[in-house]
Amino acid sequence: MATIKDVAAMAGISYTTVSHVLNKTRPVSEPVRLKVEQAIAHLEYVPSAVARSLKAKTTATIGLLVANSLNPYFAELARGIEDYCERNNYCVILCNCDDDPVKQRNYLRVLLEKRVDGLVVASSTGDLGMASGLVGVRTPMVIVDRSFEGVEADLVCIDHELGAYLATRHLLDLGHRAIACIGGPAATRVAQLRMAGYRRALLEAGITPQGQWMVESDFSSVGGYNAAVGLLQHNPPSAIFACNDMMGIGVLRAAAERNIRVPQQLSVIGFDDVQMSRYVYPSLTTVGQSILQLGEIAAQLLLRRIAVPGRAVEQRIVKPDIVLRESTRAYAQAPLKSPLQSLDECRYMQANVVVAGSLNMDLVTRTERLPRPGETVFGQSFTTVHGGKGANQAVAASRLGARVAMLGCVGGDAYGVQLRDGLLADRVDCVAVRTVPDCASGVALITVDACSQNTIVVVPGANGCLAAEDIRAFDHVLQGAQVLVCQLEVPMETVGCVLARGRELGKVVILNPAPVSAPLPGHWYGAIDYLIPNESEAWALSGVPVDSLESAGRAARRLVELGAGKVIVTLGALGALFVSAHRVMHFTAPKVEAVDATAAGDTFVGGFSAALAAGMEEDDAIRFAQVAAALSVTRAGAQPSIPLLRDVQGFKAP
Repeated sequence: MATIKDVAAMAGISYTTVSHVLNKTRPVSEPVRLKVEQAIAHLEYVPSAVARSLKAKTTATIGLLVANSLNPYFAELARGIEDYCERNNYCVILCNCDDDPVKQRNYLRVLLEKRVDGLVVASSTGDLGMASGLVGVRTPMVIVDRSFEGVEADLVCIDHELGAYLATRHLLDLGHRAIACIGGPAATRVAQLRMAGYRRALLEAGITPQGQWMVESDFSSVGGYNAAVGLLQHNPPSAIFACNDMMGIGVLRAAAERNIRVPQQLSVIGFDDVQMSRYVYPSLTTVGQSILQLGEIAAQLLLRRIAVPGRAVEQRIVKPDIVLRESTRAYAQAPLKSPLQSLDECRYMQANVVVAGSLNMDLVTRTERLPRPGETVFGQSFTTVHGGKGANQAVAASRLGARVAMLGCVGGDAYGVQLRDGLLADRVDCVAVRTVPDCASGVALITVDACSQNTIVVVPGANGCLAAEDIRAFDHVLQGAQVLVCQLEVPMETVGCVLARGRELGKVVILNPAPVSAPLPGHWYGAIDYLIPNESEAWALSGVPVDSLESAGRAARRLVELGAGKVIVTLGALGALFVSAHRVMHFTAPKVEAVDATAAGDTFVGGFSAALAAGMEEDDAIRFAQVAAALSVTRAGAQPSIPLLRDVQGFKAP
């Protein structure tokens, strides 16, 4: 291997001059620089990172200790760490400990000897032994997924106890009472916390945890399989909580071999939400965490610690969500606890956007021309499309990155089931969607002719049953949110109740006043942070005719005078006009080729609420919502046209 002295000899100069060329530490003439570069290329010389690190006192490397690289959890975690480090010009040295305490100690010693700039420790074996090895380590360090007693370091982990509690609560609320738990190695803190969450949920439900249904395993698929074989032999439980997804996948295998149908005969839930859990059959319901994001957070904390070694120790505890898939369902012999909710569809996540409003099934007929009174005409096509302004806005907010809960009513008919299933498919929490047994779901009867003219008849159905009692019954849903969104397709009294409660709780309150048929009650305005009408709605509410940007400004100022905090008038191709007591701002619309503007307004409202919940500044949130609305008009239909977050992020104006 060529050395710096070989390069110097070929170039006919001193090796100190070669060093200056490589490190740009002193001006060197162009001919000399070219000689050095030619010699380096000819000899294929690679500068010594060791020598460079001794001089710079940094190696630009991070050491990563993982328990077992065969476990997809650690593979996804490593990917998140590596991605963030690569973007910041650091290399990662991955050490797989194979759940072996001896290898763990050896790798730790090797990494420290190599003078890595920092350590990420994601180890599950031998918590006590690992703690003794880490005490006294002066290299900047971040620990992932578990703390070690006596080790002072930054920490990133999910709330293990809460996640296990939520998983067990999910099974309990589905009506299960015979619930087994397959845990990890009892000596590890993670296994202890997850078992504690399981026990807490059972005790709260008045169920004494049974020793024969708490099985210790090893966080592997084989371990989960073997544990399930024992559990399913005699007097099997109706549900199993596996304390990680890999063991859950093992449970699915054991059940399949015994012709036990999941979820019809056995519900199974895991923990971690590794990618594989989405693709097994049936797909595994789990307690979710963004593993890639955990890795990125860990790497971010470590690089910050390297840059500022003396700053205070930081802990990031990530709150878990239930990710509802196909492996859990209601226990067939157990009734639901409350007529106000279908608990088998509750995801138990903490929504940051709550939409209170309507759910409709749109019944769309296309015909050559609209019929005259008393006339019958033949239609060309008929489709059913999920709609309702409330549901549209909830779907938009969810697809655009928010955690969303819907507050509304559906009928006890097939449309009600379909509307609820549609929301769940878009990851909208339906715990606060009430089924009204003796009522039909809301429908919109839409007829469209060849010129795109239409007639619409809306039958509110169950939407008219959403009452103040529902708002009070699901007050905990409102309390957990950052943003509350309302429209006017449910009873006015109910809307007023949501607005008032939102103001009491200090939430960001958004009202989309559609459809509007009369002025709003005067006392509502003081509870509204953002009033978002279109031109005709601004006209109807303010009494100021709106036919231009200037007149839209006058109408919006009138609404601010009435007490609305801020007004955003959506103007279609003209963009949006923002008006508050202190400023006026016009936002031009992105240029696209419009196909169908049906869902543009609802997409704007959903996108704006999602952006605010994500912490965007006001102006950026409006621009984000405009891009989402613009993309929606390039596609046909209401909910089918609403874009995903990645579509908005990747949008480039033509």
